[in-house]
Amino acid sequence: MKHAFVLLLAAGSFLISLSVVWAAGPALAPATDLVATSAADQVKLEWCKPKGVDGTLTYEVYRKSQAGVLVDTDILPANRVGIIGSDGGCLVYIDTAVRSGDTYSYAVIAVDATGTRSPINPPSEGNSPVATVP
Repeated sequence: MKHAFVLLLAAGSFLISLSVVWAAGPALAPATDLVATSAADQVKLEWCKPKGVDGTLTYEVYRKSQAGVLVDTDILPANRVGIIGSDGGCLVYIDTAVRSGDTYSYAVIAVDATGTRSPINPPSEGNSPVATVP
């Protein structure tokens, strides 16, 4: 994505124009292989750092009481249940604020040091970001 900034100044019979164009860096890849597994009174989330990303990332964990996968409109402060910083490869988050019999969907957003946010992690084959608490 390219961004542009144009500044025009007029002073008497002079017109000064300044244009600056820059390209945003590459988008941050989403966390990979998010899986949610449930046990008594908790849901365990596991995921891995996006491939090809160096340095420390912050991960925002989102939860909603529903059976479907979370979408962009579900990524709200009210649905955020955790923030984790890590420079490691794979992570685990235990959600204990769940109720027996309820179904929850999860999403993880990676954020780098510049504030660049990843898209929602896509579901991967064999892994599900949805869990029902027994």
